[in-house]
Amino acid sequence: MEVKYTISQVSKFTGVTIDAIRLYEKEGLICPKRDDNNNYRYYDVELIRRIIFIAFYRKIDVSIPEIAPLITSSSLSDIRSTFDELINSNTKKIEQLRTKIEKLTVLSKSLGELSSNIGIYSLCVMPKCYRMMEKINADTESHKMGAAISSPMFTFGNIGYKTHFDDDYNPTQRYMSFVIWENLINTAPVDDNIENLPFVGPCECISTTALGHGNGIIEFDLDGMIKHASSLGYGHSGYYYAFYIYAAPGGSSYGNGIVDYYKIYMPVKKQ
Repeated sequence: MEVKYTISQVSKFTGVTIDAIRLYEKEGLICPKRDDNNNYRYYDVELIRRIIFIAFYRKIDVSIPEIAPLITSSSLSDIRSTFDELINSNTKKIEQLRTKIEKLTVLSKSLGELSSNIGIYSLCVMPKCYRMMEKINADTESHKMGAAISSPMFTFGNIGYKTHFDDDYNPTQRYMSFVIWENLINTAPVDDNIENLPFVGPCECISTTALGHGNGIIEFDLDGMIKHASSLGYGHSGYYYAFYIYAAPGGSSYGNGIVDYYKIYMPVKKQ
């Protein structure tokens, strides 16, 4: 005689919630039978075994669509092939997560430096970066940056300006660059041969953090940076790099608008 179990009994036996069992049915993984006497669903031993298998796969994070071929195939070789496919797809996910963690780690470090360096000048070595793309007249060409932003190489810090200044420290021309920092090479696939790309750095610089407000104006004391360099026995190079690091709400002090954070590097030479 066939033994019939209700969904509540199956849930109690297996530890699988009633909602999960109903989901398995909705997704076509199981098909309960109907009792001829009352038309209620019931589950036999074979269905319970299948539910246990499904629950096992769910515990190791195999998705519902991925489970279907595993519980319907009678060929061990087919099941093994499915396992191999799952291994490959999850390996790719691990690599993507590792890349994400590396990018977030770099960004977290950058944010820590930003909060303590606004208006503070320091002598440092600007890390090496490779120039992927450069546009003249950044203000009018910025709409062409869409391709760069959609690139897998894009992350905060990889877009910046190179600006020359005259004797009165007024900006004379700006070049928008899309670069990739050397410490981000492993987190962003580069199709080009990286060694053949033009690069900037490493070079000694006076560095600071500056603010911008979306109007193309970056607020910092260039004269102060030059004087700081001079006090250390360095002369300036006549230009600086402003790398866009992050943007965040500025609060009431900035009219509740978005504030852009830039890392400024002014190359210097020992006099």
